[in-house]
Amino acid sequence: MSKYFLKFIMVAGLFFCFSGEVQAMTRASDTLSRSWPGYGANHTIRFQVTADIPAGGKIVITPEVGQFTILAGFDYTDVDIATSSTENGVFVDRFLSSSSTVFFDTASTTSSAIEIILNTSFGIKKSTYVKIELGTNASFGAIGDRQIANPMAIGSYEVELETFNVSGNRIKRATLMISTALPVGMSTESESMRTSGRPVGYLSYGTTQTIMSLINNYNSTCKYDTASGTPYASMAYEFDYTGGTFHTHILNGLTNGPHTFYVRCDGLTQQGDSSTQCIYTTATGTPTEITNCIDYVISFIISSSEGEEGGEEGTGGDEGEGTGSASGGGAGGGGSGGGIQGGRGQEVGRGAGVFLPYPPLPDAPGVAFSGWSYQNSDVVVMKDGEEQGSISADASGVFGAFLTELEQGVYTFGVWSKDQVGRRSSTYSTTFWIDEGTQTVVSGIFISPTIALQKNSVQTGESVEVFGFSVPNSTVETWIYPKKQTKVLDSEIKKQSVQAGADGSWSMFINTDGFKGGIYLLKAGGKKDGVSDSGFSQTLELAIGGELEKGACPGADLNKDGKVNITDFSILLYYWGTNDACADQNSSGNVDLIDFSIMMYYWTG
Repeated sequence: MSKYFLKFIMVAGLFFCFSGEVQAMTRASDTLSRSWPGYGANHTIRFQVTADIPAGGKIVITPEVGQFTILAGFDYTDVDIATSSTENGVFVDRFLSSSSTVFFDTASTTSSAIEIILNTSFGIKKSTYVKIELGTNASFGAIGDRQIANPMAIGSYEVELETFNVSGNRIKRATLMISTALPVGMSTESESMRTSGRPVGYLSYGTTQTIMSLINNYNSTCKYDTASGTPYASMAYEFDYTGGTFHTHILNGLTNGPHTFYVRCDGLTQQGDSSTQCIYTTATGTPTEITNCIDYVISFIISSSEGEEGGEEGTGGDEGEGTGSASGGGAGGGGSGGGIQGGRGQEVGRGAGVFLPYPPLPDAPGVAFSGWSYQNSDVVVMKDGEEQGSISADASGVFGAFLTELEQGVYTFGVWSKDQVGRRSSTYSTTFWIDEGTQTVVSGIFISPTIALQKNSVQTGESVEVFGFSVPNSTVETWIYPKKQTKVLDSEIKKQSVQAGADGSWSMFINTDGFKGGIYLLKAGGKKDGVSDSGFSQTLELAIGGELEKGACPGADLNKDGKVNITDFSILLYYWGTNDACADQNSSGNVDLIDFSIMMYYWTG
């Protein structure tokens, strides 16, 4: 029996394709009409479809088993489903009846799940926004008269959201989180709350770093531990960014499998959370003691196989196909392999990206960068060779930045800075795959020192000053070794270290006693206790017992890294046919085959 009486216009030739790519649904949430423990509540579930749900497919909603109760008599009249092309746009309701037909969806329930089966003509396409209302808020066609009873205790609970194809194979999934709390009366005081703990649900296979975060409604310092019931004062770990109402911490060394952390916060009382009880005020104004409610739990799972994301064991064949365009100027298209060990397919496309200050908002997809640079320097973040923005390091050299709105694909990121006198560092570079809707952390970045010479030629036995800037109070190590066509032996490298000052400046004198006459290469690296080492600085040339070759880039080392290889060849090709002073090795006024021949002579590989 239908909830509706309608006239239909038949539409022929409409087909929907099912994609077996494996990734979790995005922008998924569940909002309760009432959060009181044990009371009935309406649910409003929203999500964006990340892979087509075909005609005849289904959406399954499973509140945490043993905690929620789907009231007897809950049926399709208590369900509304609507779609929109935009997240905040106008939603158009789909039609439901007691059974799925050519044009009508249907909804049925068990004691533990609600199942919506799409009609046999129209599925829901990728990128569509979906809104599902469960309970008495369902009003399209008929008014719902049943609700879902909340868990009996205060806490956070999961609601599983899954989509399936006609064959019953799962397409996508998402784990939604809701919280129950006692009602409160009007008061000049408010209850202390900790909310929005992240991450939740499933993270991608192989994730080793992520940002853990939460929000509360009072200024506090938060700590965490891996054992429940640990008193605040005994907790072993403190959040990196804390002291206000938003708290973040970078988790390192993660492995595949479940992870659970227990959080407690200390406000102005300097007492921290009690180890046994806390007080809530009821709607009547009566203080009520609730035991065992102190730990705020943040729990998530890192998928245990590469083809699994969002808890999904991939389905499909050995090869996938697909085409499409991507925003931000990136190329579209690319298939994805099926099955648990399925490949990721080709690049889907690259978004323009938005550069934001660190730390990121909870659960914001993108890439977070953090590390150490020169004191109060501007640190530049680049994506695929293009500058995205800059952020200022503090007096200790610490910096953090966040790049968001990135679509799925492979990206190369670069980070560099300039010291106090304008010398540029080498570029820290990293390339990796980003899954859409996930957050990736690149931490421990150590900007390489800058380096300069008092003069570039000395007599044998003469000392020469070398200097620059590094991370404040770090150790700078210089390497000097002969420039030659064959491999440099470890015994030929002379190393010398010095401590950088509180402002990051450093200098040392290199005594050339015992050095044979010739051209030497000089570079510097930085390191600091408890911090990863930097890469090397730009490579300089020093002539001992003679003079350097003339020319902007002698020896065809166009990028001045101490080697002549494919990088220098790429630079030569870029300037081919121009009069670039560096690439024009014979100073003829034109970059041509003669300059290429000179480069081959100096080639080191």
